[in-house]
Amino acid sequence: MTTRNAVDGPAPARSRSVHVSHRAGRALVAFVAAVGLVAPAVRAITTTPVLGATTTFVGSAPRRISVIVPRNARYSSDCIASPNARVSGGGRFPALVIVRDVPARDARPLIIARYPAEGGGYLYSSNCSGDLALPAGKYLVYLLPDGAAASFTIRLAGLRGSIRLIPRVPVAYDVQRPLPVVASGAGPLYMAGSVGRLRSKGLLFNTIWTRSPAAAITAISSCVEDAGSSPAPATVRFTPATCGTTGDNGVFGENNYIASIPLHHSFTLYPNRPGAFEVGGYLAGAGVYRGTGMLSFWLSYD
Repeated sequence: MTTRNAVDGPAPARSRSVHVSHRAGRALVAFVAAVGLVAPAVRAITTTPVLGATTTFVGSAPRRISVIVPRNARYSSDCIASPNARVSGGGRFPALVIVRDVPARDARPLIIARYPAEGGGYLYSSNCSGDLALPAGKYLVYLLPDGAAASFTIRLAGLRGSIRLIPRVPVAYDVQRPLPVVASGAGPLYMAGSVGRLRSKGLLFNTIWTRSPAAAITAISSCVEDAGSSPAPATVRFTPATCGTTGDNGVFGENNYIASIPLHHSFTLYPNRPGAFEVGGYLAGAGVYRGTGMLSFWLSYD
Protein backbone atom coordinates (compact mmCIF):
# COMPACT_ATOMS: atom_id res chain seq x y z
CA MET A 1 0.00 0.00 0.00
CA THR A 2 1.37 3.38 -0.92
CA THR A 3 1.09 6.55 1.13
CA ARG A 4 0.82 9.90 -0.59
CA ASN A 5 0.54 13.52 0.39
CA ALA A 6 -2.59 15.57 -0.09
CA VAL A 7 -1.11 17.22 -3.21
CA ASP A 8 0.83 15.16 -5.70
CA GLY A 9 2.54 16.45 -8.82
CA PRO A 10 5.19 15.70 -11.46
CA ALA A 11 8.84 15.62 -10.58
CA PRO A 12 10.52 19.04 -11.01
CA ALA A 13 12.24 19.61 -14.34
CA ARG A 14 16.00 20.10 -14.52
CA SER A 15 17.11 23.74 -14.62
CA ARG A 16 19.96 25.38 -16.52
CA SER A 17 22.02 28.27 -15.20
CA VAL A 18 22.72 31.18 -17.55
CA HIS A 19 25.14 33.89 -16.40
CA VAL A 20 24.16 37.48 -17.21
CA SER A 21 26.30 40.41 -16.13
CA HIS A 22 24.75 42.87 -13.66
CA ARG A 23 24.67 45.73 -16.23
CA ALA A 24 23.26 43.52 -18.98
CA GLY A 25 20.68 42.11 -16.60
CA ARG A 26 19.35 45.56 -15.72
CA ALA A 27 19.12 46.46 -19.39
CA LEU A 28 17.22 43.28 -20.19
CA VAL A 29 14.69 43.93 -17.41
CA ALA A 30 14.15 47.49 -18.63
CA PHE A 31 13.61 46.28 -22.22
CA VAL A 32 11.11 43.60 -21.21
CA ALA A 33 9.14 46.07 -19.09
CA ALA A 34 9.12 48.65 -21.88
CA VAL A 35 7.60 46.30 -24.46
CA GLY A 36 5.05 44.84 -22.05
CA LEU A 37 6.43 41.33 -21.86
CA VAL A 38 6.51 41.07 -18.10
CA ALA A 39 4.87 37.71 -17.17
CA PRO A 40 1.95 37.78 -14.72
CA ALA A 41 2.54 36.62 -11.16
CA VAL A 42 2.39 32.85 -10.82
CA ARG A 43 -0.55 31.74 -8.66
CA ALA A 44 -0.27 28.86 -6.27
CA ILE A 45 -1.82 25.72 -7.74
CA THR A 46 -4.12 23.84 -5.39
CA THR A 47 -5.69 20.46 -5.99
CA THR A 48 -8.60 18.70 -4.37
CA PRO A 49 -7.27 15.69 -2.45
CA VAL A 50 -8.25 12.22 -3.60
CA LEU A 51 -9.44 9.65 -1.06
CA GLY A 52 -7.56 6.39 -0.78
CA ALA A 53 -8.40 2.90 0.35
CA THR A 54 -7.44 4.17 3.81
CA THR A 55 -8.00 7.84 4.66
CA THR A 56 -7.34 9.51 8.01
CA PHE A 57 -8.83 12.87 8.98
CA VAL A 58 -7.30 14.71 11.93
CA GLY A 59 -8.07 17.97 13.72
CA SER A 60 -9.10 19.64 16.97
CA ALA A 61 -11.97 21.92 15.83
CA PRO A 62 -15.04 21.59 13.56
CA ARG A 63 -13.66 21.83 10.02
CA ARG A 64 -14.58 20.91 6.43
CA ILE A 65 -12.58 19.66 3.46
CA SER A 66 -13.53 18.99 -0.17
CA VAL A 67 -12.37 15.63 -1.50
CA ILE A 68 -12.71 13.47 -4.60
CA VAL A 69 -13.69 9.83 -4.76
CA PRO A 70 -11.80 8.89 -7.96
CA ARG A 71 -13.86 5.82 -8.82
CA ASN A 72 -16.92 4.05 -7.49
CA ALA A 73 -16.22 2.89 -3.93
CA ARG A 74 -17.99 1.13 -1.05
CA TYR A 75 -18.11 1.64 2.67
CA SER A 76 -19.18 -1.50 4.55
CA SER A 77 -20.63 -1.38 8.03
CA ASP A 78 -23.53 -2.15 10.26
CA CYS A 79 -24.98 0.24 12.84
CA ILE A 80 -22.46 -0.54 15.55
CA ALA A 81 -18.78 -1.52 15.61
CA SER A 82 -17.90 -1.11 11.95
CA PRO A 83 -14.56 -2.78 11.13
CA ASN A 84 -13.88 -0.17 8.45
CA ALA A 85 -13.76 2.89 10.72
CA ARG A 86 -11.94 3.84 13.88
CA VAL A 87 -11.65 6.98 15.98
CA SER A 88 -9.18 8.07 18.61
CA GLY A 89 -9.34 11.10 20.88
CA GLY A 90 -12.18 13.57 20.64
CA GLY A 91 -14.70 14.78 23.18
CA ARG A 92 -17.99 13.27 24.33
CA PHE A 93 -19.50 12.76 20.84
CA PRO A 94 -16.86 13.03 18.06
CA ALA A 95 -18.29 12.58 14.57
CA LEU A 96 -17.33 12.44 10.90
CA VAL A 97 -19.87 13.42 8.22
CA ILE A 98 -19.40 12.59 4.53
CA VAL A 99 -21.91 13.97 2.03
CA ARG A 100 -21.90 14.21 -1.74
CA ASP A 101 -21.19 17.75 -2.92
CA VAL A 102 -24.31 18.51 -4.96
CA PRO A 103 -25.80 22.01 -5.39
CA ALA A 104 -29.09 21.08 -3.72
CA ARG A 105 -27.25 19.92 -0.56
CA ASP A 106 -29.88 17.20 -0.16
CA ALA A 107 -27.85 13.99 -0.46
CA ARG A 108 -28.11 11.46 2.35
CA PRO A 109 -24.96 11.74 4.48
CA LEU A 110 -22.81 9.05 6.01
CA ILE A 111 -22.26 9.72 9.72
CA ILE A 112 -19.69 7.92 11.85
CA ALA A 113 -19.75 8.86 15.54
CA ARG A 114 -18.66 7.47 18.87
CA TYR A 115 -21.29 7.17 21.56
CA PRO A 116 -20.35 8.67 24.94
CA ALA A 117 -19.19 6.33 27.68
CA GLU A 118 -22.62 6.31 29.33
CA GLY A 119 -24.09 5.13 26.01
CA GLY A 120 -21.61 2.26 25.80
CA GLY A 121 -18.80 4.02 23.92
CA TYR A 122 -19.72 2.20 20.71
CA LEU A 123 -18.65 3.38 17.27
CA TYR A 124 -21.87 4.13 15.42
CA SER A 125 -22.53 4.36 11.68
CA SER A 126 -25.65 5.77 10.02
CA ASN A 127 -25.20 3.05 7.38
CA CYS A 128 -26.92 0.02 8.90
CA SER A 129 -27.39 -2.04 5.74
CA GLY A 130 -23.98 -3.50 4.84
CA ASP A 131 -22.43 -1.93 1.72
CA LEU A 132 -22.96 1.78 1.08
CA ALA A 133 -22.12 2.86 -2.48
CA LEU A 134 -20.04 6.03 -2.87
CA PRO A 135 -20.21 6.95 -6.57
CA ALA A 136 -17.17 8.64 -8.08
CA GLY A 137 -17.31 12.39 -7.67
CA LYS A 138 -16.79 15.30 -5.31
CA TYR A 139 -17.69 15.09 -1.61
CA LEU A 140 -17.62 17.28 1.50
CA VAL A 141 -16.14 15.79 4.67
CA TYR A 142 -16.83 17.38 8.07
CA LEU A 143 -14.60 16.54 11.03
CA LEU A 144 -16.49 17.27 14.27
CA PRO A 145 -14.20 16.40 17.22
CA ASP A 146 -16.45 17.92 19.92
CA GLY A 147 -13.91 19.86 21.93
CA ALA A 148 -10.74 17.75 21.76
CA ALA A 149 -8.30 16.64 19.06
CA ALA A 150 -9.60 13.60 17.18
CA SER A 151 -8.51 11.25 14.43
CA PHE A 152 -10.93 9.33 12.19
CA THR A 153 -9.75 6.60 9.82
CA ILE A 154 -12.06 5.05 7.24
CA ARG A 155 -11.49 2.25 4.72
CA LEU A 156 -13.21 2.27 1.33
CA ALA A 157 -13.29 -0.76 -0.94
CA GLY A 158 -12.44 -0.08 -4.58
CA LEU A 159 -9.78 2.58 -3.94
CA ARG A 160 -6.01 2.40 -3.64
CA GLY A 161 -3.32 3.88 -1.41
CA SER A 162 -3.62 5.88 1.80
CA ILE A 163 -3.74 9.56 2.66
CA ARG A 164 -3.85 11.75 5.76
CA LEU A 165 -5.93 14.94 5.58
CA ILE A 166 -6.42 17.95 7.84
CA PRO A 167 -9.73 19.76 7.18
CA ARG A 168 -9.19 23.52 7.49
CA VAL A 169 -12.45 25.32 6.54
CA PRO A 170 -14.38 26.37 9.70
CA VAL A 171 -18.01 25.26 9.96
CA ALA A 172 -21.01 26.20 12.11
CA TYR A 173 -21.62 23.27 14.44
CA ASP A 174 -23.20 22.73 17.84
CA VAL A 175 -23.69 19.60 19.90
CA GLN A 176 -26.21 19.44 22.76
CA ARG A 177 -27.17 17.02 25.50
CA PRO A 178 -30.74 18.02 26.45
CA LEU A 179 -31.92 17.32 29.96
CA PRO A 180 -34.57 14.62 30.17
CA VAL A 181 -38.09 15.02 31.47
CA VAL A 182 -39.37 11.93 33.27
CA ALA A 183 -43.12 11.33 33.35
CA SER A 184 -45.16 8.62 34.97
CA GLY A 185 -48.51 7.08 34.22
CA ALA A 186 -49.70 6.14 30.74
CA GLY A 187 -47.39 8.50 28.83
CA PRO A 188 -43.71 8.13 27.89
CA LEU A 189 -41.38 7.75 30.83
CA TYR A 190 -38.42 9.52 29.21
CA MET A 191 -38.58 12.64 27.01
CA ALA A 192 -35.87 15.08 25.98
CA GLY A 193 -35.35 17.78 23.38
CA SER A 194 -33.73 21.10 22.56
CA VAL A 195 -33.80 23.85 19.94
CA GLY A 196 -31.02 24.71 17.53
CA ARG A 197 -30.53 26.76 14.38
CA LEU A 198 -28.98 26.12 10.97
CA ARG A 199 -27.43 29.15 9.26
CA SER A 200 -27.52 27.39 5.86
CA LYS A 201 -28.83 24.15 4.48
CA GLY A 202 -27.41 21.50 6.72
CA LEU A 203 -27.88 18.48 8.87
CA LEU A 204 -29.75 17.86 12.10
CA PHE A 205 -28.70 14.66 13.82
CA ASN A 206 -30.31 13.21 16.89
CA THR A 207 -29.87 9.92 18.69
CA ILE A 208 -31.59 8.49 21.74
CA TRP A 209 -30.41 5.26 23.31
CA THR A 210 -31.09 2.92 26.18
CA ARG A 211 -29.29 -0.22 27.29
CA SER A 212 -32.40 -1.68 28.88
CA PRO A 213 -33.59 -5.19 27.98
CA ALA A 214 -35.96 -5.51 25.05
CA ALA A 215 -38.89 -6.50 27.25
CA ALA A 216 -38.72 -3.17 29.07
CA ILE A 217 -39.20 -1.02 25.94
CA THR A 218 -42.51 -0.48 24.20
CA ALA A 219 -41.51 2.49 21.99
CA ILE A 220 -38.42 4.52 21.14
CA SER A 221 -38.33 7.35 18.64
CA SER A 222 -36.17 10.28 17.59
CA CYS A 223 -37.99 13.45 16.48
CA VAL A 224 -37.41 16.64 14.48
CA GLU A 225 -39.86 19.51 14.12
CA ASP A 226 -39.73 22.96 12.55
CA ALA A 227 -39.58 25.47 15.41
CA GLY A 228 -41.10 28.21 13.26
CA SER A 229 -40.95 31.79 14.51
CA SER A 230 -42.20 31.10 18.03
CA PRO A 231 -39.86 31.72 20.97
CA ALA A 232 -37.64 28.74 21.71
CA PRO A 233 -38.85 26.80 24.77
CA ALA A 234 -36.39 25.97 27.51
CA THR A 235 -37.31 22.28 27.27
CA VAL A 236 -38.91 20.44 24.37
CA ARG A 237 -41.17 17.53 25.32
CA PHE A 238 -41.80 15.05 22.54
CA THR A 239 -44.61 12.50 22.75
CA PRO A 240 -46.06 10.14 20.14
CA ALA A 241 -48.62 12.84 19.36
CA THR A 242 -46.02 15.59 18.81
CA CYS A 243 -43.21 13.63 17.16
CA GLY A 244 -42.96 13.97 13.37
CA THR A 245 -43.24 10.85 11.25
CA THR A 246 -39.94 9.54 9.90
CA GLY A 247 -39.88 9.96 6.14
CA ASP A 248 -41.64 13.34 6.05
CA ASN A 249 -39.90 16.47 4.76
CA GLY A 250 -36.60 14.83 3.94
CA VAL A 251 -36.11 12.91 7.18
CA PHE A 252 -34.01 9.76 7.15
CA GLY A 253 -34.35 7.69 10.30
CA GLU A 254 -34.16 4.23 11.79
CA ASN A 255 -35.02 2.45 15.02
CA ASN A 256 -32.84 -0.51 15.89
CA TYR A 257 -32.48 -3.07 18.64
CA ILE A 258 -29.10 -4.79 19.00
CA ALA A 259 -29.66 -7.81 21.18
CA SER A 260 -25.99 -8.65 21.76
CA ILE A 261 -25.33 -5.47 23.75
CA PRO A 262 -28.35 -5.04 24.45
CA LEU A 263 -28.90 -1.59 22.96
CA HIS A 264 -31.94 0.15 21.55
CA HIS A 265 -31.20 3.21 19.51
CA SER A 266 -33.13 5.57 17.30
CA PHE A 267 -31.70 8.26 15.09
CA THR A 268 -32.97 10.92 12.74
CA LEU A 269 -31.00 12.59 9.94
CA TYR A 270 -32.71 15.72 8.73
CA PRO A 271 -31.11 17.67 5.87
CA ASN A 272 -33.01 20.91 5.66
CA ARG A 273 -33.15 24.63 5.00
CA PRO A 274 -31.79 27.34 7.31
CA GLY A 275 -33.85 28.07 10.39
CA ALA A 276 -34.69 26.91 13.90
CA PHE A 277 -35.64 23.32 14.70
CA GLU A 278 -36.75 21.33 17.72
CA VAL A 279 -34.84 18.05 18.01
CA GLY A 280 -35.40 15.32 20.56
CA GLY A 281 -37.13 12.05 21.23
CA TYR A 282 -39.01 9.86 23.65
CA LEU A 283 -38.80 6.38 25.11
CA ALA A 284 -41.73 4.46 26.58
CA GLY A 285 -41.82 1.31 28.63
CA ALA A 286 -41.97 -0.10 32.11
CA GLY A 287 -39.59 0.49 34.97
CA VAL A 288 -36.49 2.66 35.34
CA TYR A 289 -34.23 2.75 32.31
CA ARG A 290 -30.59 1.83 32.60
CA GLY A 291 -28.05 3.73 30.46
CA THR A 292 -30.58 6.01 28.76
CA GLY A 293 -29.55 9.27 27.12
CA MET A 294 -29.74 11.49 24.07
CA LEU A 295 -27.43 13.70 21.99
CA SER A 296 -28.11 16.09 19.11
CA PHE A 297 -25.99 18.15 16.79
CA TRP A 298 -26.63 20.89 14.23
CA LEU A 299 -24.26 21.18 11.25
CA SER A 300 -24.52 23.93 8.61
CA TYR A 301 -23.03 22.70 5.34
CA ASP A 302 -21.87 26.12 4.08
